Amino acid sequence: MLRFTNYTPKILGGTLILGFIIFNIVYNFRKAQQKILPGAVSLNKENGNTLTLLTNSPTLLVNVNYTLNSSKILPSDDLSQEKRTIVIKQPNEMSNLVGEENNLGKSEGRLIFIGDIHGCIDEFESLLKKVEYQHNKDKLVLLGDLVGKGPSSLKVVNKAIDLQAYCVRGNHDDLVIRWYDFFQKNPGIDEKTLKNTKLPYHDFNLHGEHINIARSMSRKEFEFLVKMPMIINFKSDIESIVAVHAGLDPLKPLEDQDSNIVMRMRNILDNGTPVEKKKNGGSSWSKVWNKFKTASLHSQLSLSKSDKKTCVDQTTTVFYGHDAARNLKLKDYTKGLDTGCVYGRELSAFIYPENKLVQVDCPGYAKVVPK
Repeated sequence: MLRFTNYTPKILGGTLILGFIIFNIVYNFRKAQQKILPGAVSLNKENGNTLTLLTNSPTLLVNVNYTLNSSKILPSDDLSQEKRTIVIKQPNEMSNLVGEENNLGKSEGRLIFIGDIHGCIDEFESLLKKVEYQHNKDKLVLLGDLVGKGPSSLKVVNKAIDLQAYCVRGNHDDLVIRWYDFFQKNPGIDEKTLKNTKLPYHDFNLHGEHINIARSMSRKEFEFLVKMPMIINFKSDIESIVAVHAGLDPLKPLEDQDSNIVMRMRNILDNGTPVEKKKNGGSSWSKVWNKFKTASLHSQLSLSKSDKKTCVDQTTTVFYGHDAARNLKLKDYTKGLDTGCVYGRELSAFIYPENKLVQVDCPGYAKVVPK
């Protein structure tokens, strides 16, 4: 026989409230699926919320499989005395893009994620020394914006080529790619003609640095940049670690992400729409992501209204850059590593599987522009 006590209504009430909260989170998330930006569109003066149309059909997603190994440092039951390393399985999709030799990556090493470099070659090289990078073991993962704002954009690109780094495309990389593509389609165009030419993109600035980087860029440098995918998914039997420049749309699977959004987003509105500018409102995408990742795990419910999993369900940790204004953001399920090196703060690396942060100071080369 079921007995009721004076506490029973409170217990039942608390259970109902918790159930309602979880239901409301999942319901609103599913409802918001219908309100996401419908793909890549052009940014114009009439609609400042839309994002720039891309060229050169960027690769959206590349998968890299790896295994996680553990070995005892000392004869002890203490897990802290274990040395953990990763082995990239080869060949893989990224090895074809960066020209890796088939034997590279078979040694046990580390994944070293590095935030936005922005042409700061001296700081990049200092950071490599500080993390004790070993080319025949470790794998560099650059989180986009190799170029722009700093003093030595193409030196950074060539360093990445030499080290066969895995890179995702950033919005500044993309702008240089589009300028280079424009000059290839308009050979011999001079400064006078250029001033009187209707430019194809709203963010083409004749007095900006990106046009000069593109003019100086070799075919080899361009091909390296244009091959950089938007998302790299490092997959093992137990986890999935994603590298992306700006962020991910929590409502969509990795394979259905929008290239423009993952390269430019900063916030997510209450209705689920990703936006580029903080002034458009909403909350930090990483705050939203961690909130719903926690809700998804605790409720054991998928945030998708179909059997197809969203990227919240698919991933363990997301590494990203892009948002220097928010600086270092190390959360449970997201790691934001753009720490404003080019603005005079730090260049940051996160070493996996050691889960160790390493930084070097930067002198600063550019003024901070509010986003």
